[in-house]
Amino acid sequence: MSDAQDALADLSMVAEATEQLSLFLENVGIGISVFGLQVATLSLTLAVFIILLTVAWNKTRHARYAALAGLTPLALVIMYILASWLGQWLNPLPDYVSGRVVADDLHDMTVGLLGFRNEPFAAGPEYVDSITGRFALNYQPRLGDYPRRLLLKKPGCGDSEFPISQAGLKSQQRFILEFVCRESP
Repeated sequence: MSDAQDALADLSMVAEATEQLSLFLENVGIGISVFGLQVATLSLTLAVFIILLTVAWNKTRHARYAALAGLTPLALVIMYILASWLGQWLNPLPDYVSGRVVADDLHDMTVGLLGFRNEPFAAGPEYVDSITGRFALNYQPRLGDYPRRLLLKKPGCGDSEFPISQAGLKSQQRFILEFVCRESP
């Protein structure tokens, strides 16, 4: 891998850590949106960065360089969050997801969008076209968050979830979902 790919992989760990922290907070009874957690993370990281920068500036020249080098990870976290917000503002996600379901029986099948915490991301589930299997879902894009999964439901069958990538949403990929009816528990 190149240095740029390594750096992007390291930055994606920041997003994953933010999401894991959000799940932890929810488990202890503190519900906070992904965007709210990003704002809190940015605020705390910026405060710590400024405090450490002030301390580093008051050191001798050689100690200052070492201390400033230690601030690089904090600077990367700050830049990642700001860059992700800027990227979403300049290149927003589309407000729809579309695709086709492949199944033996398409009657009474619905498809919906789920967010980070498995909450509905769109207004409600939509019926899949019973002849072609096509579906289209509209949703309101949220800063700092995006739909994570498609949920297929059919009466008498267990639910099926299919992951969605942010890259797939941006490229307006048409999702092909293969549904196999399993007896619901």
